Amino acid sequence: MPTFAVDDGFAYTVPEEIPNVVVGSHVTVPLGGRKVKGWVTSVRSGESKRKLKSVVGVSGDLPHFDEALLETLRWVALRYVAPMSTVLARSGPPNISRLKGPVVPVAATETRQRAATCIVTGEPYGPTLSKIVTSVVDSGANVLVVCPTADEVTQYAGILEDALGQTVLRVGSAIPARTVTDAWTVAATTQGNIIVGTREAVLWPLGNLGGVIVVEEGRRGMTSPQTPTWTVRDVVVQRSNVEHLQTWFIGPVPSVQLLATTPVVVGADKRAWPLVEVVNRYDEPPGTGPVLAATVMAIRTTLKRGGSVFVFVNRRAYAPVFRCLTCKELRRCPACGAGAERGDRCPRCDMELGGCAACGARRFEPVGAGIGRTIEILHRSLGDAVGAAGSNRAVVVGTERDIPPPASVDLVVIIDADGMLLAPHYRAEEEAIRILGRAAASVARGTGNRTLIQTNQPKDRVIVALRSGRPVPLLSDIHNEREAAGFPPFGEVIIIKTSATSPDVEKQLQVLGEKSGATVLGPVPVADGHRWLVQGRDLHKFRLGLRSVVGVWRESGVKVRVDVDPIDL
Repeated sequence: MPTFAVDDGFAYTVPEEIPNVVVGSHVTVPLGGRKVKGWVTSVRSGESKRKLKSVVGVSGDLPHFDEALLETLRWVALRYVAPMSTVLARSGPPNISRLKGPVVPVAATETRQRAATCIVTGEPYGPTLSKIVTSVVDSGANVLVVCPTADEVTQYAGILEDALGQTVLRVGSAIPARTVTDAWTVAATTQGNIIVGTREAVLWPLGNLGGVIVVEEGRRGMTSPQTPTWTVRDVVVQRSNVEHLQTWFIGPVPSVQLLATTPVVVGADKRAWPLVEVVNRYDEPPGTGPVLAATVMAIRTTLKRGGSVFVFVNRRAYAPVFRCLTCKELRRCPACGAGAERGDRCPRCDMELGGCAACGARRFEPVGAGIGRTIEILHRSLGDAVGAAGSNRAVVVGTERDIPPPASVDLVVIIDADGMLLAPHYRAEEEAIRILGRAAASVARGTGNRTLIQTNQPKDRVIVALRSGRPVPLLSDIHNEREAAGFPPFGEVIIIKTSATSPDVEKQLQVLGEKSGATVLGPVPVADGHRWLVQGRDLHKFRLGLRSVVGVWRESGVKVRVDVDPIDL
């Protein structure tokens, strides 16, 4: 039952005619005059001092978790303020698991846990993945490779099958439920398996699991968009500590959180991507448009030699940033410095914007453009060579979700880097280097191949890091700044969003904050309710108290979303 009220569980007896009830078994039990499904979290022998009802039945042939995985699942429920039943449900397959034959006992492989390793690289991941996977499988253990998207699951599963000549178990939302259930069953009961899947597989019971490889842990697909908003990186680190697993994180730009928890960083001294050139648009006259002449010329040159081009735009809407027609400075909020758009108020702090913060003028022009407008502009110069993602054109225009695989195109164009640098949240620089670094890493090394960045701020430290090809020094600086400010990972932030509020709700949160030493800010009206921000060095006590408060709200009909360590803030 998805409610905090039953987190402590209920006690039942197990009839002799129902064998093999163990920790993790999915059972049917009587509760409140009806039969409900639940999971066994503890098994004890002996006589009960009170009369207990009996378990009615067991679903499936296998438990959904063992004691070790249960410890991690409890951690997820506490950290992300979620009912235990909601988290436990994530560990099971989509359908009831059935064994097709006798189970051969799986012996745990004696592997010495190593420190988590962060591999910084923009080269194709296939060779590195194959090497790591082989070392784990050869020891007789299972290995899990976690990818941000279903397409990448297909891509890397195919690469590993071709390289190693072994069938790979695929897991993802695009795969039929029966196939996923079969993969879950095989992984839980046999060893030497290679499992490649999206974030869901991180909560699976994977039998003799020896290692986990996470591909680009900072991507948005690595965080659950629905509550509980758990993150692959944090759960893998926790599970590794409990089960003594070997873990590897691979990608061109690690997150600040990963660098704070991973002692071994490999490849930080090497370029993670090929050449990056900057096109300074500060000196361009007003009315030039989003795509500069030098950029069009670079695209034409690439097409003449038969190359491919990816044009990155920050989002699908109109223009993420504007600049002053008088002084050419980017429009910013005078209070918090965030990039300002068409409106009269700051999207971050709600300050009235007024004129240009630099000169006071009130006329601005859009600097960036969305996909449709960019395609239209490029089509005038390049004709039918331009199209959106999936069009099979030589010049593809897309957003983050369309970025090609590493080393797969000849030229990448960043139409507007400034919109990302001035994004209205504290992770703006980290997100910019992560996304733009990933785009730059999609360029194959070779003569004439490069990334072209249009910017009004060529000396910005993110742009400097992109040109150097080495993101870790910048991330280390951000790491130190976060530590001084008490922002994650050195402090904690929780966003609470409700569909309704009242004086009682506000008082409950303020009292909870005072008792736990947390700072509670809000409520602030938002589109479909109200929002609070909670901040502190350690919010463990606040989380414990919040569980019961959220439970009461939900029972009264209020919709509540708890976002722990939110991506956008």
